[in-house]
Amino acid sequence: MTASLVSPVLVGRQAEFAALDGALERALAGEPTTVVVGGEAGVGKSRLVHELSMRAGEAGARVLIGGCVEFGGEGIPFGPLVEVLRSLGSELGIDELGERLGPARGEIARLFPELQADEELRSSDEGASRVPELVLGLISRLAAERPLVLVFEDVQWADRSTLDLIALLVRGLSGSALLICTVRFDELHRAHPFRRMAGRWDQQRSVQRLELERLDVEDVSAQIQAILDQRPAGELVELVFERSEGIPLFVEELLGAVRDGRINQDYLPPSLRDVLLARVDLLSEHAQHVLRVASAAGQWAPEGLLSIAAGVPEDSLYASLREIVEHQLLVVDPAGRGYAFRHALARAAVYEDLLPGERARLHRAYAEALEQDPALAGPGIGVPAMLAHHWVAAHNLPKALAASVRAGDAVAAASAPAEAQRHYELALELWSGVPDAQALAGRTYDELLDDAAHAAWHAGAADRALALFDQALAEIGSVDDGGRLALLLAEKARLMIDLGRDQAANVELERAVKLLPEAPSREGAKVLASLARAMLLSEDFGRATEAAERALHMAEAVGAVEQACDARLTIGHALAHRGDAEAGLRLERAGRDDAKRGGFAWTAMRGYVNLSDTLLMLGRFDEVLATADEGGTFAEQSGLSRTAGAFLRGNRVEALMRSGRWDADALPR
Repeated sequence: MTASLVSPVLVGRQAEFAALDGALERALAGEPTTVVVGGEAGVGKSRLVHELSMRAGEAGARVLIGGCVEFGGEGIPFGPLVEVLRSLGSELGIDELGERLGPARGEIARLFPELQADEELRSSDEGASRVPELVLGLISRLAAERPLVLVFEDVQWADRSTLDLIALLVRGLSGSALLICTVRFDELHRAHPFRRMAGRWDQQRSVQRLELERLDVEDVSAQIQAILDQRPAGELVELVFERSEGIPLFVEELLGAVRDGRINQDYLPPSLRDVLLARVDLLSEHAQHVLRVASAAGQWAPEGLLSIAAGVPEDSLYASLREIVEHQLLVVDPAGRGYAFRHALARAAVYEDLLPGERARLHRAYAEALEQDPALAGPGIGVPAMLAHHWVAAHNLPKALAASVRAGDAVAAASAPAEAQRHYELALELWSGVPDAQALAGRTYDELLDDAAHAAWHAGAADRALALFDQALAEIGSVDDGGRLALLLAEKARLMIDLGRDQAANVELERAVKLLPEAPSREGAKVLASLARAMLLSEDFGRATEAAERALHMAEAVGAVEQACDARLTIGHALAHRGDAEAGLRLERAGRDDAKRGGFAWTAMRGYVNLSDTLLMLGRFDEVLATADEGGTFAEQSGLSRTAGAFLRGNRVEALMRSGRWDADALPR
């Protein structure tokens, strides 16, 4: 191998690049493909993917790149997705992006506020986040109009919501689309969810895995020659290879240190950390201070926030930043987020070199600045999550508890239930050590348990959710007036129904109804609507009607619109099964249409499913197909295609089978 034949980036990587290029060719030909590029830090994953991205752009593909950002040991909810949306917004314009999203705009605006939707399909607490399904629809539409390369970098830091999105994209990509994920497999513990996900992909033809190994001595020699533009001495090659252990980034840093005189060629430091800190030592005292402050900010340090935390005059700050950038320790984000370390290993080296008290002081400075002016956070990271991270690192437990609760609320509203669960459970963990915890949290301990239970449920951690519900029920005990306890029991019962434990769930629902106060309430409407649905599942149509009528009366009395729609759907379905089909269909259509007008997506989808069930029972197959097709479009637009939409597709298939239609055009979409 010679430097004249290959760039430093591709030294020793021709085979891997050829594999990536082949995946790109398949995607350009309309065959959706996923490539997982693995390797330890510094081995060249990002540079290899960057080369491929340039090739894709030259071929006319749209390239969207989002990086997973570590923040306090956890990923930022939907971090790479927000970055991708921001790139799309810059390319297309916010208005056009909003048009591309269609009815999904409202839900996505929770992650990307620049969309500023006036109307949205409301999220119900009935099930998990709809964001992954909505994003899949957007990506599919983009790939249909133009080849698309979607890159998610540093997936080892991905939050659970982003991992769910990646899993859905791998299964559901269509059109000319290439999904690339870079990951440090050596940093994934055995139980890490991405490791389990990737293991399941091994049998899929559309998924390819590339593992970048360290360079051998010949490749290191070629890399040195490409960098120095001359054949290196054998002694230098042996020394650099020994110290770098074949990691390209380390080779580059060692050579840079030798060339700029930071270290003597006769003595090369034993670790990359020492080499990076040697570069830091060349900075002025003021620049070193700014760099240390930046290391405590996280992956990105917004300029205004960094200025306040560093406590230096503006002129001195810019002089220091210019010096740091010139030494290639920080880079400027073109999207305006501020400054970031050129490589995560550099940030880790500087941060780990801080004294413990120095770290706590810097995190406190960041937290205090953000509390004074939240706008300093800049785009892309929620202020509550930043505050929670910094107050925990500053060892201020009261502030950390309050910020963790707010962070949980914020990411729950942004459809990231797994991250909400993490924040709520941290607050629960801190509770006993914080005086006046209830005042700081803005809720009681049992209410926080309830929040954590719902977040765990929607994140797919059903057993954990049940345990949290039980703890909340035990916490309330018998001191409650009945309404709160009844609602908790009904919520637990709904989860049990999802798990197939119908009989046990019905017992809890019966107990909940008995605890309800006589006066109408939203809690009462929810409990009765839940009981009515459970009775409908048990085909006890008489009791279902009775409970639904009580729910409807109570919902109308207190203005609970969604519960009123839900009750009408139940009454209509029960009526149809009891022999009054036309009256039942009228109520089902009314419930569905009212739910759509109100923006209650889950309830509207229940209306489509129930209506198609009733029509199927009546043998009105053409109407089943029309309802399923209309409902399928609504499901795709509202992010419910792979959940409630699956029931519609099942009814469509049955209608086709029973009507004897087997032609290709009639098959379900």
